[in-house]
Amino acid sequence: MNKQRLKDLLKIKTELEKLHDEIDGLAMEEQEAFDNLPDSLQDSSDMEENVESLDEAVQNLDDAIGSLDGFDFDSIKTKTQLKEEARTRIKEIAIVLK
Repeated sequence: MNKQRLKDLLKIKTELEKLHDEIDGLAMEEQEAFDNLPDSLQDSSDMEENVESLDEAVQNLDDAIGSLDGFDFDSIKTKTQLKEEARTRIKEIAIVLK
C-alpha cells in the first residue's frame, strides 16, 4: 500500500478509535442510569436494550479496529521525524567531511 493510502487508513483508524471511546462512554453512562432505576422501572425500560446495542456497537468497532492492526503504520513518518533524520544525517556527513 502506498504511503498516502496508508496515511488515509491511519486517519480512519484513529477516527474509529475515537468513536469507540465515545460510544463506550455512552454505554457506561446508560448502564449506570439503568442500574440506578428502581427495580419496578427496570422491567419497563428500554434502557437495558440500549446498553446491549451500544455494547454491540463497541464490539463491532473493536473488530473493525483490530482488522486494521495488520497494516504497518509505523512505516509512516511524520514531518518532524523526517526533519530529525535529515538533521542527524547532515551531522554525520559533517563529521565525515572534517
